[in-house]
Amino acid sequence: MTSPRLMTSMPIILTVLLAIHLLLQAKAALQQPVIDTSPDAIVSLGDLTIGVLTAVREYDALKPCSDKIVSLARFQRLQAVIYAIEQINHRSDILPNITLGYVMLDSCTKVSTALARALQFIPNNETAKLTAPSIFGKSYDVIGVMGLTSSAKAKPVSSLLQHFKIPHISYWATSDELSNNVSHEYFLRTIPPDVYQARAIVDLIRHFDWTYFSLIYSSDTYGINGMLQIRRLSHKHELCVAYSSGIELEDDLTAYVHVIEHLRKYPNARAVVLFLLTQQARKLFQAAKLLNAHGEFIWIGTDAMSYDTFTGLEDVAASLFSTTPMLSTHSLFSQYVKQQTPFNNPHISWYKVFWENLFNCTWDAQNTSSLTLCDKYQDVTQADHFYVTEWASKVIDTVYTFAYALDSYIKRECLQSDTNSTNSTDFYRKCIKGPLLLKYLKAVNFKGISGDISFDQNGDLIGGYNIKHLTNVSGAYEHVTIGSWQPNNTIEIEVDRIQWAVVQASTEKAGIPDSWCSKPCQPMEFYIQGEQDCCWACRRCRDNEIVNSNASGCIVCPLLTWPQGKRCEKIIPSYLEWHEPLAVALLVMCVFGLLGCVFVLIIFIKFRNRKVIKGSSRELVVVMYTGLVLCYITVVAFIAPSTDWICYIRDVTPHIIFALVWAPIALKTSRVYRIFAASKKCKRKLRFMSSTAQLVLVVTLCSVQIFLTTLTTLLYRPRSHLEMPVPTDKYVELLCSYRLEGTAIPMSYNLVLTCLCGIFGFLTRKLPENFNESRYIFMGVTITVFIWIIIIPTYALAFEGYLKPALLAFALNLSATVILICFFVPKMYAVYFVPDRKISTCSLDEHGELKRTSGVIQQEFRKAVKAVDMRSLENTGTLVISNGLVSGLHSQLVYRNEVSELTHM
Repeated sequence: MTSPRLMTSMPIILTVLLAIHLLLQAKAALQQPVIDTSPDAIVSLGDLTIGVLTAVREYDALKPCSDKIVSLARFQRLQAVIYAIEQINHRSDILPNITLGYVMLDSCTKVSTALARALQFIPNNETAKLTAPSIFGKSYDVIGVMGLTSSAKAKPVSSLLQHFKIPHISYWATSDELSNNVSHEYFLRTIPPDVYQARAIVDLIRHFDWTYFSLIYSSDTYGINGMLQIRRLSHKHELCVAYSSGIELEDDLTAYVHVIEHLRKYPNARAVVLFLLTQQARKLFQAAKLLNAHGEFIWIGTDAMSYDTFTGLEDVAASLFSTTPMLSTHSLFSQYVKQQTPFNNPHISWYKVFWENLFNCTWDAQNTSSLTLCDKYQDVTQADHFYVTEWASKVIDTVYTFAYALDSYIKRECLQSDTNSTNSTDFYRKCIKGPLLLKYLKAVNFKGISGDISFDQNGDLIGGYNIKHLTNVSGAYEHVTIGSWQPNNTIEIEVDRIQWAVVQASTEKAGIPDSWCSKPCQPMEFYIQGEQDCCWACRRCRDNEIVNSNASGCIVCPLLTWPQGKRCEKIIPSYLEWHEPLAVALLVMCVFGLLGCVFVLIIFIKFRNRKVIKGSSRELVVVMYTGLVLCYITVVAFIAPSTDWICYIRDVTPHIIFALVWAPIALKTSRVYRIFAASKKCKRKLRFMSSTAQLVLVVTLCSVQIFLTTLTTLLYRPRSHLEMPVPTDKYVELLCSYRLEGTAIPMSYNLVLTCLCGIFGFLTRKLPENFNESRYIFMGVTITVFIWIIIIPTYALAFEGYLKPALLAFALNLSATVILICFFVPKMYAVYFVPDRKISTCSLDEHGELKRTSGVIQQEFRKAVKAVDMRSLENTGTLVISNGLVSGLHSQLVYRNEVSELTHM
């Protein structure tokens, strides 16, 4: 049975065996040693020594290393190690009385070479177990290893060093695979891993409120891991990837053209994330330029794209965003670099080669080529495109990480008194153990040149990123820092410094362009989900609906409420208000009607002794007058807002008021008809003709109406209520609820009274025009009925509730005014324009003979009463008549103390 420990060690053993296999193959193929030890190392031993793997010379497929120095920036990393160790050795607060040394080996940007160099850092006793030491070159005793800028080279080296418990710190390798504590337990890095970079990119997308983007990545470990992290974070934050595609480094331009064509199929996904190497990004921009894709996309790249300004492709690469680790230029190191020459660094075997490559010259005086002889007094700053790389700050911080960890380790774990050793170098080296040093390395926390340096449990730097933007600065394109991102997901962007090169649609607001699959739905719209979470269609809810809690549908608001944002709020009811023109007009009519009533009252009081006033049945007139005044006053109740009491008044008062008005008129018209009808049938005395009897009859008729109204309101009590006629309209009425049964009976009773008035007026139409007022009665009845025939259907069909009480108020105003004009205006006319001397009084006996006249010729009176059979008059009857020449104004029968008195004006 295989032990768990053996199973855990298997990947490491296989890696080591693979490395050995590669080295043996290379040796057999080249028939030479894999490593020339003499020119490939820079050694400065100390009490404690750090191993450094750095790429100085370029890659060569046939040899372990080429003869060409990689670049100025990479050579400066070598210088940064030397500078940092020299600074530490001159300090008394870090590793006092302990000298820190270094051994630099060239990895030549090659995996096999890097593995071979790493084997030189394995202790001699361990190396001997693998193969002969001569294969790998000289072995160096180091407490830890730093370096390797490529994740592809760092992974096998880390696995190898882990087997021998040697800590390894990289300042460039960012692959997330190196965060695996099982296979890379002894690996740390002073640069954030790719997962942090992916988080920074996703947070940048979220900062601009973009939810829909495309993803183009390199088809290697770096790109695939980045793609997976971007997709994972996108799903977490509900972002959607419109199009995703991997690209091989070896692909030709045609493949990149196809990528641009596919990107154009998703025009709403304007943001495009590029997890590519610099060479791949350049090819992609070339394809975009070939297809004239200017201003179509917003590019978001990784740190690999932050060092190339893409000369010649600025028109399509403009507005490129990139994330770079937080770096800084160290002024003291910049001065140090400018002072270095091949002559003050004789121990660096590569310095003269570097100088030749930098100035394109040669140190060989016998050289016959066209190269000029190198000037030993030449300054490095005179080289074309000279600059001091910011990445040197990461290298310096890596050296200080070892220094601070060793300082804490020695102060706590290595006490000189615990040993009898007199050699401090041997003592400290024996004290330093890989597992314990790893613990102190992960506990390091200091303020470095590039920023705060601290590690998580996986050995990853807890660090942020700078957000850079490729923009035009004074005619030249540069990567300008416009913001930063921190691991706590805080991002700060100076939006005002961004130059957007993307063409914005006419529907977009000025400023930040959109990158959405679907725009957010409006407050009254709900979502119909599409294939992706970020894609949907918006449908508007009906006017009386609100969107439900998850915005997937609509909820109907309860009656009497209306959507207000995300809630249903009560609708303010509509009713006739006092300040509205219609209410003001009704009140003006009411006031004028009351003024007319006051004027009539004044006339009747002032001229109460005139014959026309005396003979007008004043008791019945008072009842009619009271009904008219109440009719005008009740109009106010129909304008006031509806309450239960207001509704009660509206329901009761109109029925009683009309009874007060039409009951006296009905009695007056019936009396005229009875007098003239009785004269043709018999001579018996007519009953209920006195004023008292008439008043009792009026009270009786009105009491019947009061009883009916009271009974119906008790059975069907009106209430104020809110009503929403159409649920989909924001309109609520404040109304009074009336039952048909409650209004039909009192209304029918008033209709009977009105019809009686009209019938009696019609029956007395043949009386001499100078002896009856039926025409005015009939006219008043006809107009009143006509008014209500129009008002009632209009009331029933009125859509807006406030119009219904307004219509009733108008009908009351108009009805009262008609009665006022038809029954009181003729009397006032007679008071002012017909003098009493023209009004004559006559007494008749039971035979109808004239007994006494005054103010009128007997012949005229006889002529006037020929058409009337006067036998029905009482024996003591009296006839009051005006001159027959004044005709057609007014006639009325008045009975006083059972005496028939006919007054004609």
